[in-house]
Amino acid sequence: MWTVPPLLIVLVAAAYPLLRVCLESTKVGDTQRGWSTWSEVLASQMFRDALWRTVSIAVTSTAGCLVLGMFLAIVLAFVPFPGSRVVGRLIDTVLAHDIHAQACRHRLVFLVRSQVQEAVVDVVHAHDGRSALGGVQCLL
Repeated sequence: MWTVPPLLIVLVAAAYPLLRVCLESTKVGDTQRGWSTWSEVLASQMFRDALWRTVSIAVTSTAGCLVLGMFLAIVLAFVPFPGSRVVGRLIDTVLAHDIHAQACRHRLVFLVRSQVQEAVVDVVHAHDGRSALGGVQCLL
């Protein structure tokens, strides 16, 4: 039951516009629907060239990042050079800052959640301790 509001937000914010765009892409003329636009685009050489270029850029950039990252990791780990301690400390600081920031975000979310839960429990429960909603538990 608690998943309904987030799902509605996702449906309204993301899925509905995507569905509208897809439906508009199948429109042929003013009132008819069809796949002629899609078949023309997929059959065009320009689209296939652009698709191939996109895939090749993604694959080569991923491979380049892996090779460069592995090289830098090996150099930083095994090759002594002037300033290696500073570079290592800088990397540790960046990683520690990211981990700390993530922990702070989680703390903030859980703090707000617990405060909201307390407020809901205060409002929902009757004075004699029973739930005003007839046994419905707080879902926060």
